[in-house]
Amino acid sequence: MTEPQITPAGKEQPISEAEQPWKGDAEPLAHEIAKIGGRLAEVEETLIRRAGDFTRLGEQVSEVTRLLASLNRDQEGQLNENERLDRHLGALGQDIETQRQAVVELESHLDDLTTQQLDENERLDRHLGALGQDIETQRQAVAELQTHLDELTTLVRELAERKATETRGERAIWWPDLPAGEERTAALRLLGAWIDEVLRGHYPELFNDSLQACWYRHDDVLGELTALHAAWYAAYRGKAAPATAAIEWHDRWLPGCMARCKAAINTRACDKDGHQPPPGTEAFCGSAAFKEFTESGPG
Repeated sequence: MTEPQITPAGKEQPISEAEQPWKGDAEPLAHEIAKIGGRLAEVEETLIRRAGDFTRLGEQVSEVTRLLASLNRDQEGQLNENERLDRHLGALGQDIETQRQAVVELESHLDDLTTQQLDENERLDRHLGALGQDIETQRQAVAELQTHLDELTTLVRELAERKATETRGERAIWWPDLPAGEERTAALRLLGAWIDEVLRGHYPELFNDSLQACWYRHDDVLGELTALHAAWYAAYRGKAAPATAAIEWHDRWLPGCMARCKAAINTRACDKDGHQPPPGTEAFCGSAAFKEFTESGPG
């Protein structure tokens, strides 16, 4: 028996042709295997390309996954924000409704106040109208009262003047007792009115013969006429005068008074420098003889 040849490890031992019964079919098979190898290479190349595509697709998927995760997070945040906004909008809606109701209540209250104000204005208008009528009535009443008061004041003044006139007419006036002023002026006017009415009016010849226009500037003539006026008043106005008082005034007092007035005026001629006292009427106290007499006493 022939021992088989031992082939060193790692080294292929060539096969003899006797041991290769299939060698006739090897070439077509090799060719087919080569084709298959080429296809496998193509497949491998395709797989490599597809692996790159898969890698890129994986990266894209990872990016999409990341984007989806981010989107999910954003969606969750948006949902939370939407929920918060919904709550806020709900609360805001409640506030708006509350404010709307408050506005409605305010409008209603304002309408009530406007109505009340209009009613109050109308009441005030009526009150002011009535008050205006009252004021007009009171103004007219005050005007009437003022008129009556003026009339009463005039009447009182006239009565007072009449009473004063009667009082002055009842008595003779000593003119040195009347100081310059209203009382002296009133007394002179009263005497002048009586002289014009009685002496000049009823006795014009006697008046023109005895008196001159300056009678009131002669103190002695003024005293005579004042006494004559008092006697006339007692005769014609006095309640207790006797029946003969008037005729006595005509017969005794009037002629004697006029004669004395005429003599007094003729004694002192009037001039522009004033009226001089009648001669022989110097004051005793100013004369030397009187002074000597009073100092030495009777002889």
